[in-house]
Amino acid sequence: MKQINQDKKGYKKTKLGWIPEEWEVVLFEEVPNPKIKWSLTGGPFGSNLKKDDYTEKGIRIIQLQNIGDGKFLNKYKIFTSEEKADELISCNIYPSDIIMSKMGDPVARACFIPNYEDRYLMASDGIRVVPDPEKFDAFFIFSFINYSLFRNIAIRRSTGSTRRRIGLGDLRKIPFLKPPLPEQKKIAQILSTWDVAIEKTEKLIALQQQRKKGLMQQLLTGKKRLKGFEQSKWKEVKLGDFCKMYSGGTPSRREPSYYNGSISWIKSGDLNKKNIVEVNEFITEEGLRNSSAKYVESDTILLALYGATAGVVAVTSIKATINQAILAIIPNNEIEKRFLYHFLDFRMPKEVVRLVQGGQPNLNGGMVKKVNFPLISLEEQTAIAQILDQADQEIGKTQDYLAQLKAQKKGLMQQLLTGATRVKFNI
Repeated sequence: MKQINQDKKGYKKTKLGWIPEEWEVVLFEEVPNPKIKWSLTGGPFGSNLKKDDYTEKGIRIIQLQNIGDGKFLNKYKIFTSEEKADELISCNIYPSDIIMSKMGDPVARACFIPNYEDRYLMASDGIRVVPDPEKFDAFFIFSFINYSLFRNIAIRRSTGSTRRRIGLGDLRKIPFLKPPLPEQKKIAQILSTWDVAIEKTEKLIALQQQRKKGLMQQLLTGKKRLKGFEQSKWKEVKLGDFCKMYSGGTPSRREPSYYNGSISWIKSGDLNKKNIVEVNEFITEEGLRNSSAKYVESDTILLALYGATAGVVAVTSIKATINQAILAIIPNNEIEKRFLYHFLDFRMPKEVVRLVQGGQPNLNGGMVKKVNFPLISLEEQTAIAQILDQADQEIGKTQDYLAQLKAQKKGLMQQLLTGATRVKFNI
C-alpha cells in the first residue's frame, strides 16, 4: 500500500512515513520543558496515595476517570489534604498542563487540565506533560498525542492482557513529528477551531436533552395537560394488564455452529443505540432451535433488564432475535406505541433505582408488569408522543452534525499532522 506523501516533491522517508523535508522526527522525551521541574512525570505509587488520604475538600485528585479522549471529564471528584499534595509535590499538575493516561481505554489518551482549581494532584495512572514552548506548541502536542499515528505506537508498546498499560520509560522513546514551530501553531489554530465547534455542538445537545427531560417530566406525569385534553381523566393502571411481554435466550457458546449465521441477534448493549437498525452478532437456525432466543418484529419496544444497561429502552427497526437480558414489550390497542416508548424511557431508570436496592441492577418481567402506567386517551397519547418525537428529531439532527464535525476533524488531522497538506504561516 502506498504511504501518504510518498514520491511527492519536498518529502522524505522516515520511520513515521513520508514527511516534509523541513520536519523532524524526534523522541517524545524531547517534548517536555527543561526549565520546568517534573515537566514529564507520572503519578505516585499506589502505596503513596491511598483511600485513607482522601478528604472531603482540599486539593483535588485527578483520577483515570477524569482523563477523556481529548476532553477533561469533570464527573469524578475526590480530594486530599494540602499536606499530602505538598508531600507528593512532584506529582502535582496545574491548569493548561497536558495529562495523559497510562492505562486504556484507550491507552495514552490526553486532555488539558482545566482551571477549576489552582493545582491538582495526579493519581498513579496519570502522566504530566508540559511542552517546551521554544520548540513545541502545546495544542499541537495535545493533538498529535491523540492522533492515531502516535496512539497506535503507544498501544503496541503497552503491556497487559486485559487492560493495556504503558510505562513512562516506553512513552519517552516513542517517535514524534516536529514541524517548524510557526507551522505547529498554524496547525493548532486550525484544529482548535474544529474543537471549539465540537464543544459548542456538544453543549447544544446537552441543552436539547435537558429540554426533552423537562417536557417528559411535565407531559408524562400529568403536571401539564395539552390544550383540549385538560378535562379528560388521568387513570393509572398496571402496565402488565395492557402489554404482552417476553424475554429471549442465548445459544450455547460451546457450540460454534450456533453462531456466525444470518439471524440478527440483539444483546442488551445494542439498546444504547435507541433505534436499532443493525447488530454486530448473528446466530444460526440451529442456534435458534437449541436455545430460548425469540424473534421480535420490527418496531418492537425493548427494555434492558440486567447490569449497567438495566432500564435502557430502545426500538428495533429490524426483525431480530433477543437474549434473556432483554424484555420485549408489545402494547394492546389502547396504548400508542410511541407514547409507551417515551414513558418507559422516562420512567424505567427511576424504577431501576426504586425496585433494585443495592447490588447489581436486575429487573424481570414481573417487576415491569407492576409498573404504574397513565392510561389516557389515544388522542392525547399521540399528541404527547409527537411532541417528544420532535424533540428527539432535533437532538438527532444535532448529533448528526456533531458526527460530521468529528469526521471533518479526523480528516484534517490526517492531512495536517502528517504534512500531507501544508499550511501557510508567518515566521
